[in-house]
Amino acid sequence: MSKKLLAALFAVAGLTVSVRGQDAPKPIKVTDAPAKAGCKCCADDAKAEKPAKADPKAVTVSVDGMTCAGCAKSVTKALSAVEGVESVVLDLKAKTAVVTPKAGKSPSAKDLWEAVEKAEYKPTKLSGPDGTFEKKPTK
Repeated sequence: MSKKLLAALFAVAGLTVSVRGQDAPKPIKVTDAPAKAGCKCCADDAKAEKPAKADPKAVTVSVDGMTCAGCAKSVTKALSAVEGVESVVLDLKAKTAVVTPKAGKSPSAKDLWEAVEKAEYKPTKLSGPDGTFEKKPTK
């Protein structure tokens, strides 16, 4: 592996590397580097939304595995596709999604859980008007 490639990999990981000679890369800021090394969706330039005040009928889903804005976009898209969902707001730092239902609708807790799984992430907790689940709901 070349010194240049190695230095770039360490820079993406936020580590400092000192390389001298003609193979030395120009220093880069981690913010200028590719989004997240090893993340399956970082080719996307998506931005996570800031959390809004939750509707009393809203459902909060804790999601394990989200590491970047691309991850947030994938989860948002999957949850938004569930029947009866009005909006989805992600808090990437807290690793949660707040799902607001359409007026008069109540998305199935099971469907929301499965949507996160379909997006290839792991739901760890789902809390809403139908209760709190730490395992896949049956309804």
